[in-house]
Amino acid sequence: KRRGLSRILLVGLVAVTIMLVYRVLRDDWNPAVVVSLSRMGPHELNVAAFTVKGEPTELQIIATGSLQSDTLLAAYPWVLRHSDRSVVWKMEPKKASRDGGMLVSVDDRIWLEPDDYDVYFTSFGNPDEPTSAPSGFIDKFFAQFDDDFQKWKSESNKWKVVVMAGSEEAQSRLSPAHPSESVGEDELMIWTSGPVDSRSVSEYTFEARRPVSIHVKCTGSVADDSKSGGWIEDIESGEHVWDLATA
Repeated sequence: KRRGLSRILLVGLVAVTIMLVYRVLRDDWNPAVVVSLSRMGPHELNVAAFTVKGEPTELQIIATGSLQSDTLLAAYPWVLRHSDRSVVWKMEPKKASRDGGMLVSVDDRIWLEPDDYDVYFTSFGNPDEPTSAPSGFIDKFFAQFDDDFQKWKSESNKWKVVVMAGSEEAQSRLSPAHPSESVGEDELMIWTSGPVDSRSVSEYTFEARRPVSIHVKCTGSVADDSKSGGWIEDIESGEHVWDLATA
């Protein structure tokens, strides 16, 4: 009985040790990490947010994405300043190192002013390749035999973006923020499309009864000759009163 109990205790101790080592190695357990996005799938738009407080702060950004071609990214992250929606950092294919296949990675350091920031990771890729994400039992079944989609899915296991303090001293000036506080559940918000899949359209009709100023936030993409984005159209004239392509 004592031997059996000892074996059980030994197995339990080994299991606890493995769990502790796993937690130490995980990026999001590291106290320096303020944002960690991983375990993402194809055809997703993921978002997280963080705040820089007090004074300009150095951050380290570690990311892994996928190429569509030598000059275009298919799965990649970027960071926006929330106050003016300007891009403060993005994954650059020319600066990324190849990790085998179409996988690429970067390890950058940047300085950011005190503000709120949004971190995005998109994996929609080129609208023509690979095909759209399978939905429903039949589509998912046949996707198992789609070489392009399976390759895309296997690479997704390594996609990630980690934003962390550039030094131990900088940790106190960084804090995570809930995405809803940064990207969108606002009492003044009229409508949001949310992520839109390739070849899909999301639309909403509203009426302005008098001259009014509105705040539009829109994220699109450009890949070779194809573009995606948003616009506001006058129903009667068909004129685009606002268009991301010309904004």
